[in-house]
Amino acid sequence: MVTPVGEPPKTFIETITDNIWFVGSCLQSYATSFFNGLYYIVFCGSCSDYSHVNAPDLSGVFQNAHGPSGQTRASFLASSVIKENKEEKIAWMEQAERFWNEQCKNISAIGLANEYISLDHHRPGPAGTCEGLAMPLMPTIGHYDPMGYRFAYQLLTVRLPASQISCFPQEIQDRFKGINPEQIDLFFTVFDGSHLPTNSRNIINHHFARPGIQRGASARDYLSMGIFANKGVNREMPTVGALSSNSFGVMDTFIHPAASGDMALSPNNAKFNVDPEQDMMSSLYHACTLPEGRGVAFMGLIINQENAVENMTGVLERSGNIPTFVENVMPILDVEEQGRVRQILTFARD
Repeated sequence: MVTPVGEPPKTFIETITDNIWFVGSCLQSYATSFFNGLYYIVFCGSCSDYSHVNAPDLSGVFQNAHGPSGQTRASFLASSVIKENKEEKIAWMEQAERFWNEQCKNISAIGLANEYISLDHHRPGPAGTCEGLAMPLMPTIGHYDPMGYRFAYQLLTVRLPASQISCFPQEIQDRFKGINPEQIDLFFTVFDGSHLPTNSRNIINHHFARPGIQRGASARDYLSMGIFANKGVNREMPTVGALSSNSFGVMDTFIHPAASGDMALSPNNAKFNVDPEQDMMSSLYHACTLPEGRGVAFMGLIINQENAVENMTGVLERSGNIPTFVENVMPILDVEEQGRVRQILTFARD
């Protein structure tokens, strides 16, 4: 649930800044930090309300694919995923591939629409929740509006093992080289953004940055993030708070308690536009480096028209598992997207 918030008038400085074409990463960081306080989106602390808006019920027909729900992120990080010994690395990859293949054999009689599926053998359970913000730990896109915040619906979310980083653009691979694979979250997500305006959409990383934040606490981080290999997506220029395109830039990420007692965040940055000439379906890769040496990245298909949402929903409902989804979705994708989807949903052995 989102409490409507009015948008404050722009200051003279903000007006001048909005008309500067070149804003480097450092300038963008300072400017965003200054203006971010003007934009507060207030979240009610009800997990059920937020789940109704943005996330599927994770206890559904893919319980077998979800696996045991008792594994916490702490227990996962305490495990040793990638070994220095070559034989142990091979054994890890074999275990990861066996789990991937087993999960891909699971059949759902009602299809994959509105499902979360884990193909990561070290995190087979539900997605988990940032309880302080009542947000599921899944990729999140939305749109700031003076009357409230609207989220894109998640039609399908697939958690990927760290080995799939090889399927992401080289810029992301290079940035994530220094991150322990145990601390990388990778996803493939299909979003329904048909109810959102084409301009000033946001990618939210607050819940990934501070997954353990408690109600009443505050946190501010300056995170490096960007969008890559975009189709039908434009970096919003020259607006302060625009996501860097095909490079990493700094974004101010602020969480704080609201006067109402609920938790609030200010996601009116990390912005991008959907190209009106190609707005039926957009696609992008997004990556963000997080505190404590962590990282999150996803490939997203963003459906922007209602008839295209119907087509994608039909594909998902006819698809009982990941391999059938890959085959069924090909006719509604262009050649470039076909290759990307097929690659990211095929186990990467290298």
